[in-house]
Amino acid sequence: MINQDFTEYPEHRVGLYRLLRAINAQCFPALLTLPPPQFKLLFDSIIWGMKHTFRDIADVGLMILYEMVDNFAKSDPSVANAFFQQYFTALLQDLFFVLTDTDHKSGLSEFICAGSF
Repeated sequence: MINQDFTEYPEHRVGLYRLLRAINAQCFPALLTLPPPQFKLLFDSIIWGMKHTFRDIADVGLMILYEMVDNFAKSDPSVANAFFQQYFTALLQDLFFVLTDTDHKSGLSEFICAGSF
């Protein structure tokens, strides 16, 4: 329903990203038990949210990403290392994409803050 384009059903998108943020904040250990394909889908969804052209969704996506990286940094070193080895390069590429995209200039300070992890 919402994976076809970035404009239809904006209220559903905002709700989805608020749900993902709550899951990351309240149930982070459960995310660690997801099989790799499902975790990658979750991670990609967060990245898509961060790249979204609607400011509300982009801001929530960025906050989820920041909080998820923070959760991994605070977790067991073996878990953190596995996450960063798998996703860090792609995460940096996507952050630089958003930083250099003219559609996201209004949220530039939040993106710089997220890049400080």
